[in-house]
Amino acid sequence: MASLVHKALDAARFTGSSPKGLYWAFRHPNPDAPPQTYRLCRRDRNGWKLLLAASAATGEVLAFYVETSEDQQAVREALRWLGIRGEVLPGDPAVLRLATGQEFPSTLVGGEKPKKRGA
Repeated sequence: MASLVHKALDAARFTGSSPKGLYWAFRHPNPDAPPQTYRLCRRDRNGWKLLLAASAATGEVLAFYVETSEDQQAVREALRWLGIRGEVLPGDPAVLRLATGQEFPSTLVGGEKPKKRGA
C-alpha cells in the first residue's frame, strides 16, 4: 500500500497537484525553478507548512522544514520518491544532510499571516 506522501507526489506528477488531504504536493509554479521541482506541504490548522521543495531532475533542495517525527518520515519518503539520497538528522533544529555533503537546517519558509478582522 502506497503511503499518503507517495500518493500525493504521484498525483502531482500526473496532474500538477494532488488533492488536499493531510499532505498536498504540487509542481513548483515558478518557471525559474529547476526542472521537475515538487513541493510537499502538510496541513497545519487552517493553512499549510512547506516540508520540502526539491527537484527530481537535479537533486537540488530548495526548502526543508520538519517539526515532528511524522514530518521527518514524510520528508524521508519524499526524498526516496524524488531519487535524492539524504537523511534527516534530529536536533534543534533538525538538519537534512544530502549524500553530496550539503546540509540544510530546518527552516520554516513563507506562509501568509492571518488577516486581522475589522481592519
